[in-house]
Amino acid sequence: MSPARKRAAVNALQAKFTVSERRACRVIDQPRSSQRYASPPRDDEPTLLQRMPERPSYEELIAAVDPAFLFRRRFKRDLMITPGSYEQEPVLEVQRGSLVEKSLTQRRVPGKAAPATEVPAVIR
Repeated sequence: MSPARKRAAVNALQAKFTVSERRACRVIDQPRSSQRYASPPRDDEPTLLQRMPERPSYEELIAAVDPAFLFRRRFKRDLMITPGSYEQEPVLEVQRGSLVEKSLTQRRVPGKAAPATEVPAVIR
């Protein structure tokens, strides 16, 4: 673990358990001289930040590993059903190992039993 991370751990111990710096440093195995060290600020940091490339997005990182990822994601987005058009699309569900079309007009309300007359049409 780096000294900077140990510094943060010692500060967290001091804040949470209200112990002295000496005791917290002993627990973390951090020399107190390292705990008190303050690194000088870098004067070239703004120029380094300007030269750094922009951070890639999540999609770009995944696409670097799996090239088909973006295609699948965009394809799914294009196929999303808009509100109000769901009446035209049949909703399929698996019942006893086969796909059946679920009636959209008589959706089952949670807590109520399904009507006894409803018989799903089996799609093969």
